[in-house]
Amino acid sequence: MEPLEILANYLDRWGYWAEFFVVMLQNAGVPMPGETVLLAAGWAAGRGLLQLQYVIVFGFVGAALGDNLAYWVGAKGGRPLLLRFGKRFSITEARLATVEVAMLRHSNWVVFLGSFTSVFRVLAGPVAGMIRMPYHRYLLFDSLGVAIWVSGVSVLGYLFGDQWDTLVAVLGRFSTVTAILAVILVAGWLLFRLWRKQQMAAEDKSSV
Repeated sequence: MEPLEILANYLDRWGYWAEFFVVMLQNAGVPMPGETVLLAAGWAAGRGLLQLQYVIVFGFVGAALGDNLAYWVGAKGGRPLLLRFGKRFSITEARLATVEVAMLRHSNWVVFLGSFTSVFRVLAGPVAGMIRMPYHRYLLFDSLGVAIWVSGVSVLGYLFGDQWDTLVAVLGRFSTVTAILAVILVAGWLLFRLWRKQQMAAEDKSSV
C-alpha cells in the first residue's frame, strides 16, 4: 500500500488540482501516471478525504483539456512536430504510423476508445488533429470516451481501492472492450446506489 499512501498524501495536500494537472498532462502527451492518480483519488473519496463527484468532474475536465490541447498541437504542427518532440515522450515513427492508419479508417472509434489504452490515449488527439478530423466530431467522441474512462476508473478506486495491487494489475491486463464493459457496469451500479439513497431519504422525509 506504500505507493497508494504516497499518492494519497499528495491528494490530501493538493486536493483535486493534483489530480487535474496530472491527468491533463498525461492526456496532452506528457508521461504521467494519470490512470493511477484517478484510482488513488477514487480510493481517497472512499475514505472521505475527497468527494467522488468532484474527483470525476476534475478528472474529466483535466483529461478533456489535455486531449484538446493535443488535438491542436497535431493540427498546427503536424507529423514533423510530433516526431521531433515526441521522442522525449515515447512517440515513435512506428507508433505514430499505427495510430494514423487506424485513425484514417475508424477515426470515431479510435478517438472514443483511445481513453482506454495508454498508447492511443497519448496519440489519438494529436493524430486526429494531424489528419484534420472535424473538430466537432473529435470533441463529441473524445468527451464520451473521457467521461466513461474517468468515471469508471474513479469508481473502481472508490470501490476496490483496498485491493490496490490486484486492481492495478487487472487494469493493466484488461482489453479495451473488457475495460469499457467493466467501467459501464461499475458506474451504473454506483449511480443506482446513489439513486437508492436519495429515494430512501425522500421516503424518510415524507414519513415525518
